[in-house]
Amino acid sequence: MKPTAQETKWANATKYANKYFLTPPELDEKWVKAVTRVPKSKMNDLFLKKLPRSFKILEVGTNVGNQLAMLRHQGFRKLYGIELCKAAVQIAQKRRKWAKVIQGNACKLPYGDDCFNLVFTTWVLTHINPRLLPEAVSEIYRVSKKYIWGCEPYMESLVPTEKKPKRAYLWRADFKGIFMEMFPDLRLVKAKKYKFPQPDKNYTAHSEMFLLEKTK
Repeated sequence: MKPTAQETKWANATKYANKYFLTPPELDEKWVKAVTRVPKSKMNDLFLKKLPRSFKILEVGTNVGNQLAMLRHQGFRKLYGIELCKAAVQIAQKRRKWAKVIQGNACKLPYGDDCFNLVFTTWVLTHINPRLLPEAVSEIYRVSKKYIWGCEPYMESLVPTEKKPKRAYLWRADFKGIFMEMFPDLRLVKAKKYKFPQPDKNYTAHSEMFLLEKTK
């Protein structure tokens, strides 16, 4: 199948990969200024504090591993990542050797069923073409044994429409709602919206972090 415009764009995002390698303190600072007004470490604690540090965790859309580095800083050790951009994977493999990061596509994860205790995305589903989003959601559900965790731009409508937005290749949606509609066995553990620091009338005003649990 021919790659979508979004897959082509992000598979070749070499400049983005080189520019955004951040330490955990730098990531906290970036999130306060540009994403949620709240340090990412504080958000993680709110949602993951009670989870065992022995959990095997997969990040879908790892980029250079900033989110994995934050999780490691917070005590998690069994960390895996999959990323579409080859340049980002190479950076992660070189500079974050403690994580097992490979190149791959969210719509076809090369892992077995129930392989990870927790699978997560951070502003990744928003980049996936709406036609392919059900495939990515299904794959995340398939490889997760227990929890699905996400932080994505929020919009009340359940399903994003296929239309090129003003900002390059981003769609807003109720992503937790999409998961729960597709897989009714998922239970909402926690969800919280965070106001975007610099609202744009053409873009989302909130990010939403959510934690879902498989109940069967």
